[in-house]
Amino acid sequence: MKGIFVIGTDTGVGKTMVCAGILKMLQGTTKPSYWKPVQTGTIHGDDTTEVKTISGLASSYFMEPAFRFPEQLSPFSAATKWGKTIELKHLVTLVQQRTQQGDFVIIEGAGGLLVPYHQDWTQLDFIKTVGFPILIVGRDNVGVINQSLLTIESAKRANIPILGVVLTHSTGHSGNSNLITQFSGVKILLEIMPKADQNMLAAEVSRCEILKQSFGLSHKTV
Repeated sequence: MKGIFVIGTDTGVGKTMVCAGILKMLQGTTKPSYWKPVQTGTIHGDDTTEVKTISGLASSYFMEPAFRFPEQLSPFSAATKWGKTIELKHLVTLVQQRTQQGDFVIIEGAGGLLVPYHQDWTQLDFIKTVGFPILIVGRDNVGVINQSLLTIESAKRANIPILGVVLTHSTGHSGNSNLITQFSGVKILLEIMPKADQNMLAAEVSRCEILKQSFGLSHKTV
């Protein structure tokens, strides 16, 4: 496994925090790099900057976005508004250049699996071409079962490997995690209770033994 593609069942579900936690978890065991290929909504914030702040890691652990757009829109809509074209080959080349250097690339997707980047291709096509497994992040509320199962079904149809599911804002007793696994066969790797401190949330991800094992790390790895 040369990398992981972190996607959401929706926007604002906690992908950035999960990516920060994975980056911290892999530090010292491999050479991880975080990448948000297309950053939209920069007038509200920047995921790369947020992961840098949460992780406290140097710039060498990060790839700069290939595109940044101010509006909180899909990559395709934002690129179209600004007269830009996001080429799949260009993004894939950037990933390959980093993996050829020996980096394990943590790619944070733009929302869900079928978000469009171009009139001819979606995030699913990007993931399939890169060849990384996906980690699905969902917010544990009403609707997450349907959202998760649709995401899983689409990934399976495209023969995209699924590492598992992480549920954020979990209550611990909704029953959603059991039903997602029951109807899909995909493991829930971690359920994260709500916390105001993003650093604490990322630390919880980085310490998760099941997640470590999914990345092939021993239970003794810090």
